[in-house]
Amino acid sequence: MNPVKRSLLPPTARKMFNATYYMSQPGSRRGYGYGRGLGSWSNITLPSIPPPPASSLRVVVSVDEDKGLNSRVSFRFARAPFFLIVDIVGKKPTNVKVISNTMSTAPRGVGAAVGQWLINIGARIVVGPHFGPNISMILSQAGIEAREAKPGVTALNVLKELGLMG
Repeated sequence: MNPVKRSLLPPTARKMFNATYYMSQPGSRRGYGYGRGLGSWSNITLPSIPPPPASSLRVVVSVDEDKGLNSRVSFRFARAPFFLIVDIVGKKPTNVKVISNTMSTAPRGVGAAVGQWLINIGARIVVGPHFGPNISMILSQAGIEAREAKPGVTALNVLKELGLMG
C-alpha cells in the first residue's frame, strides 16, 4: 500500500499532521509534563543541609511559622510553609534551624520531592499532623520514622510529648 501524500489530504486532516497545531489544542497530549492542564514540571528545590553529627538524632517538624522551637505544628506536612530541623543529642537540642518550604506551592509531586529531601538531609524522625500516601511510602522504605502530632501545638511541646527532648 502506498503512503498517502500530504497534499492530497483535506485541510482538516493536514492540520493533524502539523505538530505545532496539534500541540496548541486544549487537552492535547503534548508530553513533557504538560498533561491535563496542570502546567509543566517544576524545578523548585529545597536547600541543601549538611548531615547531622554522628551522635545526634535529626528530627524534622512541619510548622506554620518561623519561631524556632516555639513554632506551631502545621495542618499539612509536605505543603507546610516551613520545616523545623532539630538535631538532638542526649535529649537536648544542639542545632535548631527553620527552613522555608519552597515546594509548598508546586503543582504536584510535593510529597515525593519532600521525602527525597528528608532522606538527603539525614532525617531519622519526622513529625507532622498527617502524611499522604506518597510520602508515607517513601519514608517507610527509607527507614525514617513518621510520628503524628496535633496541629497548632508548639514544636517544643510535641518533642517533649514524644519523649525526644527533656
